[in-house]
Amino acid sequence: MTPLIRRLFDAAGKEVPDFEYTPRSIAHLYNLAIVSQAKTQAANIVANDFRQKVAEYRSQAARIREILENVGLAQESLPSNVVASAQVLANVANLLNIRDTELSRWVAFNLQF
Repeated sequence: MTPLIRRLFDAAGKEVPDFEYTPRSIAHLYNLAIVSQAKTQAANIVANDFRQKVAEYRSQAARIREILENVGLAQESLPSNVVASAQVLANVANLLNIRDTELSRWVAFNLQF
């Protein structure tokens, strides 16, 4: 347990405080270490999921950009007010956490009533 405590305190830039190593204090430290490891693993899972989603979104954005360019709707060829409106719409979709058109249709339908 002592090497783990030293490593954790060194990582935080602090010195290990003096305390008595009793069975109770060791049990508490062990439980804290278990919880810390579980939280670290959970955070790594979430971070990896976000990285995967970023890659998927970038790939999808490139595909959509290519389609729009092929039909003559590249961002550079659109009037500035259209680009600004699309950016506002994208920001609203992000604020509402809308990820697909099915959900956006549902939200729009429910806003009518």
